[in-house]
This record gives sequence, C-alpha cells and structure tokens, in this order.
Amino acid sequence: MTDPFKVSMVGPSAVGKTTLVSAILDQTQSLLRGTPVEVAADEETENKLATHRKQLAMALAAQEFEPHSLGSTQTTTEYTLQLRSIDRAELSVPFSVLDFPGGWLDPLERAGSPQAKTDWPRCEGHIRQSIMLVVPIDAAVLMETTTGKERAARVARLGLTEVHQVVKQWARLRNQAPDEPAVLVLAPLKCEKYFSDNGRRTGYSGVELAKEVRTVYADVLAAVRDEATKRAIRVVYSPIDTYGCVELSEAFWEPAADGILTLRATYRFRGDPPRPSIRAAATVVQELCQAIISARREQEAAAQAATTTAVAELTSRRAQRKGLIGTLAYHLSGEAVRVTREIESGTAELVEIEARHEQLAAAVESLATRDRDARVEVW
Repeated sequence: MTDPFKVSMVGPSAVGKTTLVSAILDQTQSLLRGTPVEVAADEETENKLATHRKQLAMALAAQEFEPHSLGSTQTTTEYTLQLRSIDRAELSVPFSVLDFPGGWLDPLERAGSPQAKTDWPRCEGHIRQSIMLVVPIDAAVLMETTTGKERAARVARLGLTEVHQVVKQWARLRNQAPDEPAVLVLAPLKCEKYFSDNGRRTGYSGVELAKEVRTVYADVLAAVRDEATKRAIRVVYSPIDTYGCVELSEAFWEPAADGILTLRATYRFRGDPPRPSIRAAATVVQELCQAIISARREQEAAAQAATTTAVAELTSRRAQRKGLIGTLAYHLSGEAVRVTREIESGTAELVEIEARHEQLAAAVESLATRDRDARVEVW
C-alpha cells in the first residue's frame, strides 16, 4: 500500500469534528452503494466511530441532547480509511483524516501541554502534506451574536486567528505541489436553525449564514488567494446539518474562567421519534474522493508509463541482434528466461493497473454524477 492521501481538520475544541467524520463516512457508504467500491476503516478507526455512534443513539433514545456529552477530542486521532474494490481488496486508495485537540491551535496552550509538545510536530507534518483542509465552524457561535463583546468573543471561540495562520501556511506550502489537488472546505456545523430545507420552518434562508462566513472568515479566504501564487486552490462552502433532527432552541453568552465570553447553547430534538437527517456532508465526501482519486490517477499514470518503458526496453533487448557469442551468452546466462519472465510480469502489471483505473473510474463517476446539495457554493 502506498502512503495515504492526507486530510486535516482545523477547528476549535468541541466543534463536532468526530461527528463530522462519522457523517462523512456514513454518506460515503450511501453514495457508493451499487458501485464496485466501498469504504473500509481500520480497527482503531472503526472502534472510535462505533463509540461515537453509540453515544448518539443513546441521546436519540433519551431525546436529550447535549453536544458536550458526546465528548471532544483530547488526543490526536488519525482516522485511517480506504476506498477499495469490493471484490479485490488489494486495489485500494488509502487516506487518513487527522483530528487533534482544537486547543492546540493556540501556541500558548500547546506550550503548556506535554502531549502537544510530543504530538504537534507530527500534526504539523500531516497538515503540510494534506490535499484537503476542512475548517469546521460552530454555526451558533458564528451567528448568535448581538453585542460587540459577543462578536469579539467569537474570534476566540472559533479560533479565527489560529485557523487563519494554519490555512495561510498550508496554502503557501501547496505551491510546492502544484500538480496535486488542493481543496479548502469551510463547513459550518449544526446549521438546522439557519435553513428551512430540512423539515423546519424558519425565518432564515441560509443566505445570512453564507454572508456571515464570508465576512468573519475574510482573512482566511484572502490567505488562500494571496499565498497560493503558483496554483489554484478550490474553496468549497458546505453548511452541514450534522444531525438534522436536532435544532438550536436557546443561546446566550456568559463569562468563562478564561475571562472571555462563551456561548451556552440548548438544543432540542425534532420529531417523535427523532430521526437523523444529515445534509450537505455528501458534498465534503464528493470533494474529498474526487481529490484523492485525481491524485491517485497521477501516480498510476506515472507507474504505467514506467512499466511500459521497462517492457519496451526488455522487448528490444530480446529482439536485438547479438551475434553468435552474444546469443549463446544471452541464453546460457539465464538472461533470456529472466527477460521473458519480466516482460510477462510487466504485461500483467499493465493489466492490473488498467483494472485499478476502471475501479477508480467507476467510483469517480458515481460520486461526480450525484447532484450537489443546493446549499453548497464554490467560492
């Protein structure tokens, strides 16, 4: 297996990154239904997501929802996954999604954390190599502000300064790999209140949320534009209902121990029984898979070209005139057998590569032909 394609999530603590990963994977399975490709997770990843799904199922059964009860990331987690053929598991595209404690975006908090001192260099390396950067945004923290102090507080609670610095560095480093995909996803989460397209009547149309993201994340968008001077970075705005059946009922700001206001939000379930209705996470999957497969095709094309060249050289060697002594040496030394075997092996490898292309092409076609959610915008 080759090194996995890397994706990083960059956002504050308790924003819902694990929930987002779970939603992405669930919708990936749905999108790939009926195709020759599936998503497979390693044991550690599957166990972590299973624990999260169990907590959510218990909350649904009790009809009592407290986002913090689902837990937030306290350690570095690397979700290891594969897009693979359902009948030929060796034909796969590996990728990994990095989740780390959001507090580590703050240099001061990193300095006070022994674990951060150990793990942060690895996190930085993963971010630098990521073909996709996902910025989860707490929609309530973004939208539920009325005073200057509340708007100032959301700068800290959204980690805006730190996210800006990470995106800026990532965009600059993407210049060093202009042939690789590069996608930035701005993903507001828990957006149920701000849309009327998922079973709830509301005074919001979604326009207000998009406008606020553009305004508050203006520096992030500018960093992508200004730093990526040698390539284009695709910017996707994807507001996600991570639950669909959970909506914000009350929100108020109050002082916190660090002296900065923090948002206290109360949510309620909708429906009896409440049923999850995720929206727009599918777009994140489509963008991710499209980027991964695009990059993989570049690698496979290079491998195919190298194998074709090697087979041609060996065939030429077998066909060239060698003279009597050269011909005897060619056969008696075993070179004739070796060359023939290598030609056969190379030809078989070409067939294998072509089969891999067909499998990946089927997955791309399935994902690409799905309509994007009407909420989604490419900026």
